[in-house]
Amino acid sequence: MSDTDKTAAPAKGGRLRVEIIIAAVCLLFGMLVLPALVYWVGTTILGPYTEGGLAGFYSDLFRDLLAGTGRAWLLVAGPYVTLMLLRLVLLGFRGRRHTERAGGVDA
Repeated sequence: MSDTDKTAAPAKGGRLRVEIIIAAVCLLFGMLVLPALVYWVGTTILGPYTEGGLAGFYSDLFRDLLAGTGRAWLLVAGPYVTLMLLRLVLLGFRGRRHTERAGGVDA
């Protein structure tokens, strides 16, 4: 194994660890914090949640997650998906800026 192989392996493992931590934090936010915010906004605008308050809201959410309901998974995965889309957009801007600096022509 060459010296470059020894230094490249930890960098890849470290990057994977960072991505896993980012995904975990986003999913925890989507499971624990975001539903409370949705509940608060919903009760403020629409009135009380008739299925048992905040605890009932969480119960319904986790039941829907287990059933595979799209709206529940969209709520939970939304922060991670939004972050990934933002990263893709920023990556596109970064790539375009590098192309312009190199004298390339963007069509």
